[in-house]
Amino acid sequence: MNLSRNYLLFFAAVQLLFLPFLAKADEAETLFNRVFLEAQAEREVQNDEIEVMLASRQQGNSPQELANRVNADMEWALKEAKRFPDVQVATQGYATSPRYEKGVIQGWEAHQDLRLRSTAVARATELVGILQSRLQVASMRFQPTNALRDSVADGLVEEALTAFRHRAELVGKHMDGKNYRIVELHVSTQGSGGPIMYAERAMTMAKDAGPAVEAGTSKVQVTVSGSVQYY
Repeated sequence: MNLSRNYLLFFAAVQLLFLPFLAKADEAETLFNRVFLEAQAEREVQNDEIEVMLASRQQGNSPQELANRVNADMEWALKEAKRFPDVQVATQGYATSPRYEKGVIQGWEAHQDLRLRSTAVARATELVGILQSRLQVASMRFQPTNALRDSVADGLVEEALTAFRHRAELVGKHMDGKNYRIVELHVSTQGSGGPIMYAERAMTMAKDAGPAVEAGTSKVQVTVSGSVQYY
C-alpha cells in the first residue's frame, strides 16, 4: 500500500518538474509561423456640418467690470441665436487673467467662447455674420457629422477585414502551412475633418459665406491589424 503511494508521489513530482518545459513548448508552438499583418480601407466623405468658435474678449482694470461686459456679450449672442433653431449653440469656459508689464500687473483680460454647430451651413454662417459685430471669430471648420462618419466607418470595417483576409491568404501561399488562424485582431477608425481656418481667414469666410460656401470633404479611414498563425 505504501509502495503504491510512493509511486504515485514519484510520478506527480516528475510531472511537476516537466511542467515548465511543456509550457515553453506550447509558447514556442504559438509563436511559430506567426505573422503581423495590416490592411486599410478609406473613403472621402462630404462634410455636412460646420463648426464655428467665437469669443468675447475684453480688457480693462476691473475683473468684475470685464465679467459684466463678457456676460452682456454672451447674453446678447444667445438671444440672437434663438432666432436660428437649426444651429446648436453652447458657451464654453470663462477665464480671467492678469496682464503683466515688467512683472507688474497692468490690467486684466477676460474671455469666453461660444461654439456654433449646424448642418444648415447657410443659416449658421448668417448667424456668424450677425454675431461678429460683437464677438470675434476664432476658428471655422467643416466636418462630417458623427452619424455620417459612423455609417461610412461601418462599411469600411467590412472592406478592411476583407482586405486583411486577402493579405493573410496571399502570405500563406509562401508559408509552409496552407491554413491560418487569427491570433490577435485590432480595428481602429480615424477621421480628419476639413482644415481649421483661424482668426482673420475665418472672419473673411464668415463675411463672404452663404449658400455657395464649399464645405469640401474629409477622409475616414479604418485600419485592421493583427497577428495570424499558419499551420
